[in-house]
Amino acid sequence: MRISIYARYVLILVAVITTSEYAVMILFDLTGLEDSLSQEAEALFDSFLLIIISAAPIYFWVIKPVIRLSQDYQLKLKLLVEALDGAADVVIITDSNANMTYINRAFTTVTGYSQDEVIGKNPRILQSGKQSKAFYSTMWDTIITTGKWSGEVWNKRKNGELFLESLRIKSIKDDAGDVKSYIGIITDITETRQQEELLAKTQKIESIGMLVGGVAHNFNNMLAAIMGKAYLAQQMTTDPEANQHLIDIEEISNDAALIVSQLLSYSHDSIKHKEATQIVSLLKEATKTAQLGISEDIEFITNFTTEKLIVYCDQMEIQQVLMNLINNARDSLTTSLPRRISVTVESKPWEGCPRSDTCPVCNSEVAHVVIEDTGSGIDEDHLKHIFDPFFTTKGIGEGTGLGLSMTMGTVESHGGVINVSSTVGVGTKVEICLPLTDKIVEDGEQKQQPILASTDETILIIDDDEVVRSTLSQILLSLGYSVLIANNGKTGLSKFRENVEKVSLVICDIIMPVMDGIRAVEEIRKEKPELPVIFVTGYSSKKLDESIHYNELTTTVSKPFTVNELSYDVHRLLHPDAKA
Repeated sequence: MRISIYARYVLILVAVITTSEYAVMILFDLTGLEDSLSQEAEALFDSFLLIIISAAPIYFWVIKPVIRLSQDYQLKLKLLVEALDGAADVVIITDSNANMTYINRAFTTVTGYSQDEVIGKNPRILQSGKQSKAFYSTMWDTIITTGKWSGEVWNKRKNGELFLESLRIKSIKDDAGDVKSYIGIITDITETRQQEELLAKTQKIESIGMLVGGVAHNFNNMLAAIMGKAYLAQQMTTDPEANQHLIDIEEISNDAALIVSQLLSYSHDSIKHKEATQIVSLLKEATKTAQLGISEDIEFITNFTTEKLIVYCDQMEIQQVLMNLINNARDSLTTSLPRRISVTVESKPWEGCPRSDTCPVCNSEVAHVVIEDTGSGIDEDHLKHIFDPFFTTKGIGEGTGLGLSMTMGTVESHGGVINVSSTVGVGTKVEICLPLTDKIVEDGEQKQQPILASTDETILIIDDDEVVRSTLSQILLSLGYSVLIANNGKTGLSKFRENVEKVSLVICDIIMPVMDGIRAVEEIRKEKPELPVIFVTGYSSKKLDESIHYNELTTTVSKPFTVNELSYDVHRLLHPDAKA
């Protein structure tokens, strides 16, 4: 049977004293002192000799080890207390009535309460009110029954801020089985939960992006067919009223195509395309879209210059920037009076700007875009971090903290700058400067008529959508081209091999069953490397775009497209030296 270390030292002590006493008795017998001393003197002398003989063994074999053992225990206890006090998690120890008797430093860090403020009080001072009485009743029933409980609880810091915690409670019982204390361990998981929610939102956005891409592909196919059919119908009618209706159909289809393009841009999967753009017209359209999400009790003021300001930009990205900033302004007006948002677009000379010494924009003139609101404003500490990724002053679930950082990235990628100034209780002003360019925006009226075929040329159409394939075939026939058609890449490859000498150009969809367009074109060009190719797709994707091997004989046209655009691309690829 194993005995405790203290029992072992007691046995050693008894053995030393017994042995010493026996030694004294032998000494008395040998010296005859027992006969020469009185009984009282003998007892005193016996005690004296016992102390002398046993002192050293008792010190070295009992007292010194016990002292060392006690010091070791004290050191371990000190380390344990320091570890407990320095733990990242909150540790609470209460008595049997659940009144706090100990808290570590993390408690103060997480809750804001000091030791003096909470010792002797019940942890219910942290309750947020988000859990019902039934919740706590069930929790305590579990602790009483099983001796432990774990779960997630919303609590409240001293400053009133709510936080989500992972709570574990365990009851400590005495030898009689009665509860003498409770130990609670709290982990603040507010930030972790926010990151999890952000990740979930990101995954949701990616899923939505995939869905949008699939819908856009099919919808753009239909729009391409509608626009093509409208064009063909125009060629067959001389009725001015009917012709105007057909023109209206084309314009409506173009507007629908723009909406689809915006959806693809929000899915972050569209191909970035910068071009010289009349920025005022572009921002007017974006403002109209943004106004749809603004309630009527908010005064919305616009002031757009009549000048034609040309900016080299990706239209979808710039529209996103303006709509995002208008939405932020709207969100800041929740409790403000008056409730007003203003958008101003004007030209501004670079030299007149008070920030011209440090501004990276080198153009002499810029498009100056100002979004101003009368909202709650942003305090100075938050303003310093306003463009930091994942930084947000909105509540949990109300924002990801990515909007302004992405906005700044977009503006800077266009060679511009963005500045935010704000006063708490007064409002916020966002200023964007985009460099103007001397490039001339092509006037759509310059290309009124499609270019007709100049020689006998055959075009191979490969598309899995029957309506698009049929409409495209009729359009090309009306332009004077001969046409071959195929419903997928494999069939298209066979059709090409049967007519190698005749085929002058291939118009090919990208995403198709059996064999996709990219692989089909690769096989075709193994046999005819200099064959011009136009890829057409209703799903603009960076991944798709990166997989295409572009050269002077290859281009991509996004569905839906106008007959004019198609005819110019076909003519340019077939006759690269000719002028349109």
